[in-house]
Amino acid sequence: MNSTFWWVLHDQLTYKAPLTEGKVLLPHDYLVPGFVPDTTELWYSFVHGRADQRSIGDFSGWNSSAFFVNKMAYSAFEDLFMKHGRAYRVRCSNDPHYIVLVDTLHDAIDLSRSKFERFDLNERAEDDISQMFKIVLKSGFETDDDIFRLDGSYKLGVELIVSDRFKQRYEKSGLTGLIFKPTAGSG
Repeated sequence: MNSTFWWVLHDQLTYKAPLTEGKVLLPHDYLVPGFVPDTTELWYSFVHGRADQRSIGDFSGWNSSAFFVNKMAYSAFEDLFMKHGRAYRVRCSNDPHYIVLVDTLHDAIDLSRSKFERFDLNERAEDDISQMFKIVLKSGFETDDDIFRLDGSYKLGVELIVSDRFKQRYEKSGLTGLIFKPTAGSG
């Protein structure tokens, strides 16, 4: 049973994010369980111009709610990706890449202790979180899952949480592109 979790973010300051060259996939579409993208319409590239000195990571910052990975990262995590979601091979420059959509959801966040910003609205809306700064999981939260999204509002649903086991495999494999922030309250 996992009890230590990390909020995973893409390191976009160091590593390039893929650019959409084909059809645009929108989170409000692909976060719906059962959504199947038409991969023939999807293709990406990492061309950002000569001034962009960032390298290409094994995990690339395509979207916060999904993983965009190269063949090496996919091979290292294929079992976990398939357990917790769906993966689709997509064209990207000359190398095979995969979009991994995570379907596992947990009502695990302690909103009263987490830090976030709300949209500047005159009246409070249920789904008004605009940006997360700190994620605190509910006291005593445990699961066997190694990858999940937070259940709740749209903004919570785009945040990826991974287990300590995931983080250790990532580090042992020597992969690049992710930042792991501790989730207070877990462990």
